Amino acid sequence: MASKRLPLVVVLGATGAGKSNLALEIAKAFKGEIISADSMQIYKGLDIITNKVTEEEQKICKHHLISYIEPSHLRYTIKDFQEAALPIIEDLLQRNILPIVVGGTNYYIESLLWDFTLQKYEQHEDEPEVKKIRKNEDSLIREVVQSNNKKVSDFASGHAKENNEELLNDSDALACHTKATSNLSSIHGDSSLCVSELLSPPGKILSINETNNPILSEQRVILHDEAESLLKSLQALGRDESAIREMFTQSTPGLLHQALQIVDPKFAESIHPNNHRRSERGLEHYLMEGETLTQAYSRQHQEHPGNPSSRHISGPLRFPNPLILWVKCDQDILNERINKRADEMVERGVVAELEAFHAAQREHSDDPITSDYSRGLMQNIGHKELKEYLELEKEERDTTNGVEALKRGIEKIKVVTRQYARYQTKWINRRFIARPDANAPPVYSIDSSDKTQWPMKVQEAVYLVQNILKGQKPSKAPEVNNDLKKVVLEKNFCEACNKTIMYAHMWQAHLQSKGHKHHVKKLNKQRRKLSETLEAREEQLRETSEQQGGVSVK
Repeated sequence: MASKRLPLVVVLGATGAGKSNLALEIAKAFKGEIISADSMQIYKGLDIITNKVTEEEQKICKHHLISYIEPSHLRYTIKDFQEAALPIIEDLLQRNILPIVVGGTNYYIESLLWDFTLQKYEQHEDEPEVKKIRKNEDSLIREVVQSNNKKVSDFASGHAKENNEELLNDSDALACHTKATSNLSSIHGDSSLCVSELLSPPGKILSINETNNPILSEQRVILHDEAESLLKSLQALGRDESAIREMFTQSTPGLLHQALQIVDPKFAESIHPNNHRRSERGLEHYLMEGETLTQAYSRQHQEHPGNPSSRHISGPLRFPNPLILWVKCDQDILNERINKRADEMVERGVVAELEAFHAAQREHSDDPITSDYSRGLMQNIGHKELKEYLELEKEERDTTNGVEALKRGIEKIKVVTRQYARYQTKWINRRFIARPDANAPPVYSIDSSDKTQWPMKVQEAVYLVQNILKGQKPSKAPEVNNDLKKVVLEKNFCEACNKTIMYAHMWQAHLQSKGHKHHVKKLNKQRRKLSETLEAREEQLRETSEQQGGVSVK
């Protein structure tokens, strides 16, 4: 049995806040060992862009789960991480060595803290390229939209007269959104609107299943048929995981979500239509286990009720009395650090590192790692941001065009990293600080904003570890967040912006945004223009009819 007093120490924080530094200081003070919880540092190579600890730092104490997966490995799941990390932690505890988990992949850390068993088909979902709403559309639906354009004019002329008055409503009266209970976001092939959509009565809230729009109805039927066909093909594969995953890679996010809608509508309703990872997870669990994730979650909540109002997966803590330290930093200061770190990476040779990596990958052009920025090591910030530069031929990179492309790429790295840091902070607030479950351990903040005060802050963290080791009450109060907004899952689709939004507070913010108002104004302009065109056409037909009537009388 492991010592009852020896805690699992977890160090959280946004990228650039100082997590690794604090973990090293704690490891030095207590002769502990570090377990990395970073989904990009598990891969071999690319040490600069993934910001791995240096060889000198790794000599200070032993580090685990760094550089042990080949870059060509595209699917590393939460289950894989658990199976690698948990035995290490257990071994350290048995030998009375302090285990210190540190990293920015907070989903990995959750899977270690709580003993829930539904991660078998989970993948990390907190990488910036994964969380970003994907812009690619369902090619099947795009073709349907194009093939049905000929039918639009007939439908429009038949309904124009009764809709002319509604077409002229002002922008404030235009709700231009749909309660999305199906995959509407992938039904629209692009941001342009067909005539039938322009003639939809503004201000009316429709369920996609209730809409009378014949074009959308036909598109929905075709997508549903394709999804049923995909499900049959998947089921024919039996439990061949590799074959199932290969079929997933050949399917669009919209098609995967529609297939999930058929087998597990409740889980499908809770996720964004473009979130292919969670759609894959739901489908894979259904195919491999013979039950839906909704059924599995329901059973697990019955076994570990926790807080019934919580949307988090409930479960007991794996390790009693874990010590969770959150390295916090003022956002403006953190932004400056992130910008400086990106420049330092360039000085250390990150560009050459990425050039060599991509050159090696080009030799295997059939390898999806060269183009898929949502899987494996290619998710790491840097690959996609420097894509324009890295795709240039070697001699072009030294030209003015190449230099400018590199500058743009580096600026993109800074912007995306800053966005990612904010996302990580939000995740910590939502999933750790505001977690309503009874099994939520306290989180203690360590402020890294003022570098001159950092040694004192490190000592503060050391005292907290000592408190836990001695069975004493911690020397400072845990973090609380009373200002956090209540998150209400409410999927809405904005027709004007062609965007699906998952939460009520985000929907309200969207309606007030400049972008939304711009698209509403543009939509109203299109509707007015269409109305004028239809009225002119009606007048032309009327005049033609009168002229023909006059001829017949003579």
